[in-house]
Amino acid sequence: TNGTVWWNRGITSVFNYGPDDVVDSADWIAANVHPDDLEVMTKGLRAVMSAGGVFWSGEYRLRRADGSYADVLDRAYVLYDGARTPIRVIGAMADISERKRALEILEQRVASRTSELRDKNDELEREVNRRAHVERMLRASNEELRAFAYTVSHDLKAPLRGIAGYAAELDRRHRAGLSERALHCLKQIVGATNNLDRLIEDLLHYARLDSETPSATTVNLTQMVEVILRDRNTTILEHGAEVTISLT
Repeated sequence: TNGTVWWNRGITSVFNYGPDDVVDSADWIAANVHPDDLEVMTKGLRAVMSAGGVFWSGEYRLRRADGSYADVLDRAYVLYDGARTPIRVIGAMADISERKRALEILEQRVASRTSELRDKNDELEREVNRRAHVERMLRASNEELRAFAYTVSHDLKAPLRGIAGYAAELDRRHRAGLSERALHCLKQIVGATNNLDRLIEDLLHYARLDSETPSATTVNLTQMVEVILRDRNTTILEHGAEVTISLT
């Protein structure tokens, strides 16, 4: 720009300068603006002047009397002569250091909180993936159990039917010739084959549980316990165990 541009700002008290320390000139401002901010500030002001504008504002760091830098918000008004040549700049600046520090602290807290949330999200995602993996493994295990149950039932049912058939033939054709002990053993064989057949069916039912819809049903616990104890009566007697049932 042509001509001399002057600043007129009352900055002595704000930045602790003495009355004779501040020179009302562009050179003094340039010498005390932070070197990293000077070019941006100068370009911005010159761009306003080149366009014939009158208002400019910007933020930069200005050196205090003690050598430290303050963050300032500068708002300026450009005066022109009759030839539209800038001759003077007047305006005011505000020390926004505390506001900048508060904003930086806020940004740090936001960044810290964002990092925490990101870590939580990553942890949640890992947990979801882990559970999905466990679910896949469980599903695969259930499929293996189902296949095993069908195989076992097929392999056990055939000989079990043979045992039951021979026991039925003994009871039907040779019952009269059997001793009391033989009849007891025959009864135990029939009972054992029936229990084993029921266990195989229960195993098949258990293997299909994951594919069935749960439904509520009433269970007579007293009757269930009595059946279990009756089936285990021989073992209980052999071990001399005493079983007490409380219905309270």
